[in-house]
Amino acid sequence: MARADGHLIIRLDLVFRADTGGLSGTRMERLYALHHEQHERFDVSTFGNLFENGLQMALAHKAPISVDLDQDDERETLNGYVRQIAKDHIVMEDFDDNANSYGEIHFDLASIVDVQWGTRDLKNLDF
Repeated sequence: MARADGHLIIRLDLVFRADTGGLSGTRMERLYALHHEQHERFDVSTFGNLFENGLQMALAHKAPISVDLDQDDERETLNGYVRQIAKDHIVMEDFDDNANSYGEIHFDLASIVDVQWGTRDLKNLDF
């Protein structure tokens, strides 16, 4: 799974806790400052389906993403690029850790559990 250093959209029914203003946030701010890093902006429309809006943004910006799918009560993780969105159907090119393509994967929007952007792990695919 990609590190949690980017942005995450997750189904609300899976959220059981949200922490703000604690030690973890302060630690992350210090680490960003020490390494002269900035958290990238994430401007996605909150009107309509947030997953679809995020995937449209990834397609438009040709940004690598990680998608967790619920496949028969098991999770499958895809890392790569959105190639096409047609109604509730997504086509994504999936890559391994060495940037070798597994080919195109087709799935329904409803099967998405979460989507991640901007993680360090995904930057390996940013070509």
